[in-house]
Amino acid sequence: MTGTAIVLIPPLVIIMLVLLTRRVIPSLGVGIILSSLIFENFHFGDTIKRIGKTILHLFYEDGEVATGNLNVLGFLLLLGVMTGMIHLLGGGRAFGEFASKKLHSKRQVTMGTALFGMTMFPDDVFNMFTNGQVSRPLFDRFGISREKLAYMIHSTSDPLCVLTPISSWGAYITSIFAAIFVMHDMDENPIVTFVEVGFLNFYALTTIALVFLVAYFDLRFWKMRKAELHVKPYDSNDSHRKGSIWSLFIPILVLMISSISLLIWTGYRNSDTKSLIDWFANGEVSYSLLMGALTACLVTFVFTIRTKQVKFVPQALINGMKTTLPAVWILLFAWMQSELTGLLKTGEYLGGIIEQTSLSSSWLPFLLFILTGIMAFSTGTSWGTFAIMLPISAQIGLVTGVDIIPLFAAVLSGSLFGDHCSPISDTTTVAASAAGCNHMNHVLTQIPYALTAASITAGAFLFYGITGISWISYLFILLMLTGITVIYRRKEAKQTV
Repeated sequence: MTGTAIVLIPPLVIIMLVLLTRRVIPSLGVGIILSSLIFENFHFGDTIKRIGKTILHLFYEDGEVATGNLNVLGFLLLLGVMTGMIHLLGGGRAFGEFASKKLHSKRQVTMGTALFGMTMFPDDVFNMFTNGQVSRPLFDRFGISREKLAYMIHSTSDPLCVLTPISSWGAYITSIFAAIFVMHDMDENPIVTFVEVGFLNFYALTTIALVFLVAYFDLRFWKMRKAELHVKPYDSNDSHRKGSIWSLFIPILVLMISSISLLIWTGYRNSDTKSLIDWFANGEVSYSLLMGALTACLVTFVFTIRTKQVKFVPQALINGMKTTLPAVWILLFAWMQSELTGLLKTGEYLGGIIEQTSLSSSWLPFLLFILTGIMAFSTGTSWGTFAIMLPISAQIGLVTGVDIIPLFAAVLSGSLFGDHCSPISDTTTVAASAAGCNHMNHVLTQIPYALTAASITAGAFLFYGITGISWISYLFILLMLTGITVIYRRKEAKQTV
């Protein structure tokens, strides 16, 4: 039954259950059972064995320990530990008081968060947690919802990484480009191609622009309006002592420096060249993040010793891990579903649809954007969609004679859009955890912004497919974003009269 329309049932059921129940883990559990039943042709005994194998593969596969998964889980738990100790030390409270003297409006806070997010390019998870740690006390102090924080860190981190060659995303994508060029005997430079594709990645560019418009003009779409009007009082600034801003910043700086240094070092160790791009491509991201978080936790613990807070550390550790434990459980279930989705060849089935299309080639960027968006939304993985659809888009371009650059850009844009909307995406889980808000609240408040950016992007790809002129698409994006902002501002002004 793999590779047929029936493989779409599990992701559709998961999405429906998530939206109806707003409970991600039970919904994923149902999807895992359905996927296993379909893969094993509804043989009950084999289905139980398949689920058992999938659980085992989370930690052990192909005769080796799944260190990547374990490192990510350890990283999340250690970040929770660090958060708990920073909370104990009063670092968030101290920073909130310090920043409130320098920042005098919500606009300054949100613009600062957007700008800070644009500097953390090496990895999206690292970006979200670092920005979340710094910005959360400010959002709480100025009465800005954590849902908005989750949206802002999610919608700056992923788009930035997909546009930056010196990032974990850039390294991954360029490695796929390199494999495609070797397969088709094409004399192209993967890095140059990545940069060219970035200029046509309309979704990433539109999303980043929209984040800054939301930050500056306080654009509140649909559920975000309700979240902003009913901001919950959080206890993030409460602690046993007044604290110092250094108890927040030094652990974060240690996390940043140690993680990036280890990423470069492991990449250097695994590479035969002196290229920084190759070092990022071959760096051990999950290991670097884990060791960076461990180092930061040790530094934070030293602060508790110096401030004589050691006796409160055990409870702080428990409270801290409670903040990231839900993300750990969701990731475990999402990884299981992702493996089963791969076994069912859901991506290949959707990719085959676009290969068989007989529409005009001018529609190809638009169609690829829509299809990859659906695929990433259904599977919950942008990286998996990259791996499936980039080679397919290259093949389509070579067969039809269409330039592959806009096709690659459409795939990256669509994958990012679907990932942003998907409640089963790991980046969605991480963003909610980093901001300290409910998982489904983040999904429902972010979707209107993602759909807005996606609608504009779809039009931009349609114009580019017809004209082949990028500045027309840029002009369309600019006009649409300006129009949406003006209409929203006028509507807000009428409601306040």
